[in-house]
Amino acid sequence: MAQRDAAGREILRLMAGLVDFGLEQTEHAARAARGLLGRSDLHELAEDYRSDLSARGAALLGRFGSPAESHMETLAKRTAAREDAADA
Repeated sequence: MAQRDAAGREILRLMAGLVDFGLEQTEHAARAARGLLGRSDLHELAEDYRSDLSARGAALLGRFGSPAESHMETLAKRTAAREDAADA
C-alpha cells in the first residue's frame, strides 16, 4: 500500500511538472507570437488559454488527491469571477 501511495505521488509530481513545463512553453510561444504578429488581443488570448489549462490541470490533480470540485464547476467559478471583475 505504501508503495502504491508513493507511486501515485510520483505520478502526480510528474504530471504537475509536465503541466508547468507546458504552461511555460505556452507563455514563451505567446510572447513570441505577440511580437511577430503585433496583435493587440494576443495577450488576452494567451491569458484565456493559460487559465483554461490551469483549470484543466487543477481538475487533473484533483483526480489524484482528495475529492475536489468538478472541472465544470472550476470553469463556472472562474467565469463568475471574471464577470465580477468586469463589473467592478
